[in-house]
Amino acid sequence: MYIEEQLKELKESVELMQKEIEHLKVKSSEQILTPKEFAEMTSINQNTVYTWIREGRIKTLPNLGTAIRIPMSQFYESVDTSQYQSEKAANKAEELRNEFRRMRKDRITHKIS
Repeated sequence: MYIEEQLKELKESVELMQKEIEHLKVKSSEQILTPKEFAEMTSINQNTVYTWIREGRIKTLPNLGTAIRIPMSQFYESVDTSQYQSEKAANKAEELRNEFRRMRKDRITHKIS
């Protein structure tokens, strides 16, 4: 009986370690972009990206000197997040896109006027 309990504990430990390894793999493969790369990837003006960073709409990693890095995980579902968090991230990304489109439209209508 004692051996069976130890075996069960070992199996649980192995399962826990496997989950942790998968979590670390996902975490280490996270895409991190500079504001310029983010602007190019999303077709948004680089100055808009910097403005949104200052306003707190786009989160950045703690700075190392003057380097600004944007973790893309804030815009898509991560493996260990709930459905609510993934919807929230998708909504945030869509909200940023829509705001950029409105700003662009306003800028065009102001130039025409």
